[in-house]
Amino acid sequence: ARQVQEMDFQNFEYILAMDQKNLDFLENVQPKGSKARLHLFRSFDASATDRNVPDPYYGGIAGFQEVYE
Repeated sequence: ARQVQEMDFQNFEYILAMDQKNLDFLENVQPKGSKARLHLFRSFDASATDRNVPDPYYGGIAGFQEVYE
């Protein structure tokens, strides 16, 4: 993984964020006129009840299993 770079907004059609906080950040730094479409990763999951991917860091092994599934 790496941080998003300015050229990514021109090189990629989609840039996906794992949660709303990251999506908000991307929307703020996206250059005007860039081609990238910004979405939440789970916005493509029709069964998702929460569009944010939970952060497994504090949930132990069970947290990582939940995110994996």
